[in-house]
Amino acid sequence: MSVQRLAGIDIGTLTCRLLIADLPSSGPLTELHSERRILRLGEGVDQSKQLKRDAMDRVMECLRDWRAVIDTNLNGTWYMMQSAARQWRDHGSPGNIVNIVANVWRGMPQVAHTCAARAGVIYLSKTVATEWAPLRIRVNCISPGSIATEGLNVYPEEVADNFRKSNPMREVGDVYDIAQGVVYLAADTGKFITGEVLVIDGGNSQWGDVWPGGKPEYFKVDES
Repeated sequence: MSVQRLAGIDIGTLTCRLLIADLPSSGPLTELHSERRILRLGEGVDQSKQLKRDAMDRVMECLRDWRAVIDTNLNGTWYMMQSAARQWRDHGSPGNIVNIVANVWRGMPQVAHTCAARAGVIYLSKTVATEWAPLRIRVNCISPGSIATEGLNVYPEEVADNFRKSNPMREVGDVYDIAQGVVYLAADTGKFITGEVLVIDGGNSQWGDVWPGGKPEYFKVDES
C-alpha cells in the first residue's frame, strides 16, 4: 500500500534520483527535475560496511565511512531540501518536507557517524522550518525506532533479535507505522505542524539500548 493510498490523496512529493558522487563539491544542485521517481541518495554505497565502527578505531576505514554517511544522510538531504524549496518558491506553491531521521537523543554508540548526520538533519529541519515558513513550506522529521525491514538482514541474527528488546513495548514496529506517520505530517492533519520531530519508537527514547555491533561486556549487567 502506498503512502498516497493511505492518505487517500495525491501528496505530490517532489523527489529525484541522484548519486552523491555526482554532486559538485561546492554549491547547491543546479537542476532538479520534477518527476515522480524513487529518491535513492547514496546509491552505490555499501551500507553493510558502515556498521559497528567504534569511533576511535580503524582510522582510515572510519574516515571513509564517516564521509560516506555524512555525504549521504546529511549533505544529500540538504541538497534535496534546498532544491525542492527553490522549485516551490519559484512556482509560488506551498511545500512539505518530511525527513526520516533516527533516535539521537541519548547518542548512538557504535554508529557515531549516523548519529552526527541524523542530528544534523533534525536541527537543519528545525532551522529552515522557520526560515521557509513565509514561503508556506513546512519541514518536519520522523524518528523511527526498531522497524522490521530488510535493513535488519545486514545484522547477525542475535544482534537483530536484540532490537526487539530495545524498547518498553518489547516489539519492533513495521513500515506502516512510519508510512502513517508520514501521511499524518504530509496531509491536512499536519497543516499546523512544522519544525517538529515525530518519534515512533515503542518508547526506546525513554528506555532501552540499541547496540548494532553487539553490547560490550562492560555494559552487560549481571542479573544472576
